Amino acid sequence: MKLAHIACFFGVFCIMGVFPQAPEGSSQDFPVIQIRDGSVRGRRSRTIGDQTVYYAFQGIPYAEPPTGNRRFRPPEKKSAWKGVLNATQDKSQCIQGGNPPQGSEDCLYINVYTPNLKGRKLPVMAWIHGGGFNLGNSSYISYGPDYLLEKDIVFVSFNYRLGIYGFGSTEDSTCPGNFGFKDQILALKWVQDNVASFGGDPKKVTIFGGSAGSASVSYLLQTNLTRDLFRAGIMESGTSLCLWALDRRSRETMFAVGEALNVDTSSSTSLINGLRKINSLQLQDVAFGMSITALLDNLLNGLVYGLVKEPGVVDKYSELELSQGRFLRKPVIIGFTSSEAATVGGFPATVRQYFERYDNNISGLTPINLTRNSTKIMQAATDIKSFYFGTSPIAGQTEAIVKFISDDLFNRAVRRTVIDQSKYVSVYFYKFSYTGLLGAPNRSQEGAGHGEETSYLFRTYPNFTVSPDDIRTRSRMVKLWTNFAKFLLPTPSIDPLLENVIWLPSNVIPNNELYLDIDKDVEIKLNPFNKRMKFWDGIYKKYGDPPYDTY
Repeated sequence: MKLAHIACFFGVFCIMGVFPQAPEGSSQDFPVIQIRDGSVRGRRSRTIGDQTVYYAFQGIPYAEPPTGNRRFRPPEKKSAWKGVLNATQDKSQCIQGGNPPQGSEDCLYINVYTPNLKGRKLPVMAWIHGGGFNLGNSSYISYGPDYLLEKDIVFVSFNYRLGIYGFGSTEDSTCPGNFGFKDQILALKWVQDNVASFGGDPKKVTIFGGSAGSASVSYLLQTNLTRDLFRAGIMESGTSLCLWALDRRSRETMFAVGEALNVDTSSSTSLINGLRKINSLQLQDVAFGMSITALLDNLLNGLVYGLVKEPGVVDKYSELELSQGRFLRKPVIIGFTSSEAATVGGFPATVRQYFERYDNNISGLTPINLTRNSTKIMQAATDIKSFYFGTSPIAGQTEAIVKFISDDLFNRAVRRTVIDQSKYVSVYFYKFSYTGLLGAPNRSQEGAGHGEETSYLFRTYPNFTVSPDDIRTRSRMVKLWTNFAKFLLPTPSIDPLLENVIWLPSNVIPNNELYLDIDKDVEIKLNPFNKRMKFWDGIYKKYGDPPYDTY
């Protein structure tokens, strides 16, 4: 598959269109406030909707630049500065992509947008961007929080290291990895230390994210390092159980990168010392190229440069941890879209070419985590082939491929996370089915694709003419998400905007999964993709060898 198709699929905003420019603030109103490390100057502006006044503080460093000897190490808390820091515009995104790479290693910055610098403290929503742990940023043009601010929310976003810099690992103590994840934890600690200065309540922080950011939220709920850093979470199309969220080949990849750059690979120590001396753009170009090659080799094996197993940070068997209640017991919203892989379906010729390999060897259809027994792998693959594709060749069945990828990489894992966590906490399950212009201006496939719900939370594409249904859906999404941040309930009371629906936890009806279907109308339903999900239950029961690190 083409690189652009892969990047699109894993949660990067790659729909072609006009991004908004950062709004201009009043030349007379650049407030200066004192935070833990020094003074910062922000800017005053107004939201695009009802013209709510807000204050933006962008590009505040929350860690020392992870350059030089700090490369491939945990983040270090930012030291204090003298004078007033100019925080009126976004800083560089983390280095990413290739040919040529974009961004900088000096990228650990946080942004705070607040409608309230004085008075009562407001709930805080901290956003973790997606992009397959390889791409993305926290900039205003990607995630303008205007509509959230209009609901009396303090909004926080931040960059974290990506690709080899954030998630490269030798899988030992020399370079244990998960540095981007540790950046996220440090950023959330920064929020606890500083958000009150921006009018936010540190006791009312909700973390939320999309795609890889959503999987990050899931992992943040599974480490004691974050116990007191937030009180709730929202996961949009990704959890720790997704096959792609865990990197199973990091050590192999790191040594391959070293060899390609003529670095001494006789040991982990010599490798990492050598890689610290390589020019950042050169290292990124080689490392990103290798990650794409590996992804193209087998999309269903997941991403390169994701989280890795590390004691005390990422525990070994995530599904076992969740099912036995070994996670932070905080309420969550979890969901997916009606056709997660719709973007892939928009390129039928590419899909046909790619999936010819599975006609030649169907064993690749079996989830990588299911079993290591070769006989079971083939038996499971035969059942999977029959269920999704019948007796016809796989490669020509684009619609069936979209359903299979949606289930294999997203739906199955998200549903299992809902089932496991709902034994212990309130889980509000959703399926986003609405297909509007804000989600995909140039839609080529039926169904809402990966990441479309996110477009109804943030300021995107203001020059498009949107329909009343688009506006209504955006208002509903913003209301549900901000209600949850405020009250830990998405529908604390009857609301005509939400068609007087009360969204209850997923397990209120035994042996069923209750969910909110978000379409032109909002409706409570049971058991999304029921036939397909029951099929996978049977596959894991019949052929699986637990415990599972993903599902």
